[in-house]
Amino acid sequence: MIASANQAVFDRQVCGWTLVVGAALSVAGMLHHPSAGGHGMAAVENLARIGSASNGVHGFLMVVLVALVFGFSGLTNQLGWQTPAARAGFVAYAMGAMAMLGAAVINGFVFSKVAGGFLAQGHSDPLLIDAIFLALGAMSGTWAQVAVGAQAFAFALWAIALRNRNRPLAVLGGVTAIPVFGAMFGLFSLDVYGYLGVVTAQAVWIAAIGVALIRGKV
Repeated sequence: MIASANQAVFDRQVCGWTLVVGAALSVAGMLHHPSAGGHGMAAVENLARIGSASNGVHGFLMVVLVALVFGFSGLTNQLGWQTPAARAGFVAYAMGAMAMLGAAVINGFVFSKVAGGFLAQGHSDPLLIDAIFLALGAMSGTWAQVAVGAQAFAFALWAIALRNRNRPLAVLGGVTAIPVFGAMFGLFSLDVYGYLGVVTAQAVWIAAIGVALIRGKV
């Protein structure tokens, strides 16, 4: 019985620390997010130049995102998997994570591979290049909108589940969901700087949840 209780405390604290560290690393990763501008061959050359950095940063952020899903399983476990709002929140966040992984794959890997292909095959038609990059940008942007929308729903649902356990955290979760919903509806751009704002807003609440799990306040 004691061993089981100790294991439960250990599991809760592991998930809490995962959320705290993951929140910090998500912001740090976005602060190092490379960006490339330009049109036509200028865009191709810029993307090829930052290809390795882009692969590394996006790969890092993908690992952090998976770690956050694991951390939130601890929150859901504390709130009770049998609780509809808590369980639905986890499902929504997991769906959002999958969508964000899709956006990260396009932004971090597909763009650089396409740019490398253009250079290797000697394609230089600016209209073709811009059209393909526009299509890729639309796909990654749509995945990102789906992701932040699902994450906003998750925060709102967890706020409902938290309302009788930790009201300050519940209020903070509801407040955090507002700008994230705004990103989903296109109220501001989900470019590098816009998504940095979303990640930072999320990180505050995620870290607060992590601290609450570590201290047994959930």
